[in-house]
Amino acid sequence: MNSTFDKRCRQRGALLLEAVLAIGVLAVAVPLVLGALTEAGKCQWAARAETCSVGMVRACLDEMGASLDGCPQWLPSRRRAQVFPPPGEVWVLAFSREGQPLGILSRDRYEQGAREVDGKSVRYLAALAASTVPARPGIPPLLRVQVSIEYPAISPRAQRAKIDYYTYLP
Repeated sequence: MNSTFDKRCRQRGALLLEAVLAIGVLAVAVPLVLGALTEAGKCQWAARAETCSVGMVRACLDEMGASLDGCPQWLPSRRRAQVFPPPGEVWVLAFSREGQPLGILSRDRYEQGAREVDGKSVRYLAALAASTVPARPGIPPLLRVQVSIEYPAISPRAQRAKIDYYTYLP
């Protein structure tokens, strides 16, 4: 009778030790798995943004060309070699998940983040800026244009990831 009691006690002790070890393993493994999932989500956002960014930059350049011709859809009209945006303003176009332009944003909406434009979901923002290039003999005046693709659009400006593109325009 005494030996049966000893076996039961040893079994219970072994089960308690196994439970403590299992909890310890989970305490280490769960944060690692959650961290890996978070990084995978960030990589997905970055990959999708890079894939769509070429089309978004092309749409921005087309809109800038239309603003020179006096028929832009969203941006104000401008003259050749005119720096933009004017001091105190921001030119930001909102884009959908697929990279389609949705409209222009105000400075406040750009700074705070935007969820929707005209009832359509916003995923990316493209901030536009230009500066003059010092003139050189035989080269017409140029603007150095920066298009910054920022995502996710819903986040405040300081928390968004950013991809910068540069080009020159007459």
